Amino acid sequence: MDPTGLPTGSPYLAGGSSYRQWIEALANITRAVNDDLSEREVGDLIARTCTQLVGVDRVAVLVADPDRNTLRAVGGAGLSPDFIEHVNGGPGIQIFPEDSDFDVAPSSKVFRERRAVSLPDVRNSTSFAPWREWAESEGFSAMFSVPLVTGNEALGTIACYNDSVGHLTSPQREFSELIADHAALALQSFQLRRRQAQSIDELSRTLAMLSRRQELHTTLIELALQGGTVSDIVAAVQAELGFPISLSEETEPSANTVRLPLDGTQFSSIHVEHPLDEESRMALESAGLVVALEIQRAQSLEEASDRHMSDLLNEILTTDHLTDLAGLADRALRFGYRLDVPSRLVVLRADDPTPTSSRRIAQIARSIAPEARPQMIASYGTDTTVVLVPDSPDHAAIPETLYSVLKRKFGSSSVSAVVGPKCKGPAQLASNFRILKSALRIRQTRGLYGTMAYLSDLGTLQVLLPGVSDEAIEFSRRLLLPLQEQGHRASDALIPTLCCYLANGRSTSRAAKALEVHPNTVSNRLERIAQLTSGSLDDTDHLLDLRLALLIQEVLTCASTNPAPHNEKERHDTSIDRQPRKRPA
Repeated sequence: MDPTGLPTGSPYLAGGSSYRQWIEALANITRAVNDDLSEREVGDLIARTCTQLVGVDRVAVLVADPDRNTLRAVGGAGLSPDFIEHVNGGPGIQIFPEDSDFDVAPSSKVFRERRAVSLPDVRNSTSFAPWREWAESEGFSAMFSVPLVTGNEALGTIACYNDSVGHLTSPQREFSELIADHAALALQSFQLRRRQAQSIDELSRTLAMLSRRQELHTTLIELALQGGTVSDIVAAVQAELGFPISLSEETEPSANTVRLPLDGTQFSSIHVEHPLDEESRMALESAGLVVALEIQRAQSLEEASDRHMSDLLNEILTTDHLTDLAGLADRALRFGYRLDVPSRLVVLRADDPTPTSSRRIAQIARSIAPEARPQMIASYGTDTTVVLVPDSPDHAAIPETLYSVLKRKFGSSSVSAVVGPKCKGPAQLASNFRILKSALRIRQTRGLYGTMAYLSDLGTLQVLLPGVSDEAIEFSRRLLLPLQEQGHRASDALIPTLCCYLANGRSTSRAAKALEVHPNTVSNRLERIAQLTSGSLDDTDHLLDLRLALLIQEVLTCASTNPAPHNEKERHDTSIDRQPRKRPA
């Protein structure tokens, strides 16, 4: 009997265990760590050794998880598999429980305080209450738990269970602690070896990934050097990875994309339909580098072609100063275009130009061009794109098709265009280009955004754009001069008010709303305009004179910023390339 009056457990070294048996048992634990055994196999060996050498009925070996939040069972002896699964399932044995209706579990207390705990009768222990049903089903009544400690670090606990109530004897406690010390060293060595093996496996996988990545990179570089296109490179990457990939305009980083290491192009990333693992991401990063190099190479070729095509168009559109038409026709044939067939011009500009909008419009125009001869030519300047379309059945739908594609590709942005009439030669093309560019600018200035118009449908503007007579200029100047002379109150607002009034269907209220003034203000200004021009805005003839005078001024203003070329430098500056004009607020 022990001092509490409860019977003690089995005698120490029950079965007559000798010191040799102790040494062999501890050596087996050490050898197990060096053998290729699992953590569960090592834990079971420690538990069996404890039951044999200490003389207890059942043993559980508990180890803290990496986060040191719970204890999990890594081995057992004399316990059912259900008990081990119950310990490891669900929340487990909480080391630092946040909320509990019971005391801290005995094994958690042993782990936290690093000292042994003895429960001679688990039925009377409040801390063991959550496990009482399991004790009854397993058939044990007493518990003794000892910590697994190495140096200053606690690894877990060894929990010994006896079927009969009572404390372990002093020798049993002493030698259970001895086994725990040896087991702690063994488990620590096992964990270190396991982490080392994991590191080696991770390093091996990384080296294998790098090797595969290098092989893929070499394959793609060779493919690019042999003249493979971006599509060929993408197909090779798909074949290597075993899943489809695509080039995307997406710029935001995500688990499904790999950014291309270049900016300013249509494509910004490689996209897949599922999140990428580390190996696939590394492979796509390598592929992205080759794709970026190929895109840059193609861009360089395209830019060189653009320069030559732009120079050709500049000369075609300024033929009134050319003498070598035969040489120009020969250069055009190199691009598949014939100057001796009728053609028409399409002039396009983004309503909110960006540094790349005109180039992108030209690229889209080329992408929809039919293969038929003669071919069409598309080039661009700072903010203007020009498409020279042969007048043939194969190209008849090009203006409408191009504008439809642009509306879809540019999304929320908008593009405006003007289509010219059929021209029979370079001389007509040059004069038509200046007219079309002026017409497009006037329409955008008026706020006619996101539209495509044919020059033949522009009415009076079509008549005035080819040239305004001196008499018409003098008529416009004389009629509008009183509205511009200094000394009249609010004279600066008279012409803008008149333009807004006419643009809004001669509605005073709509004009006031557009100008953000009171309707009475608009009415007063209109009365002042009528007085200064010696007429009535209700008079149809006088109103027509005012409309014509304003339109002449608009055409003249446009012509002054886009004059006809007189020398080689002006031919380049005024043909396609012009500073961008932002959409007015």
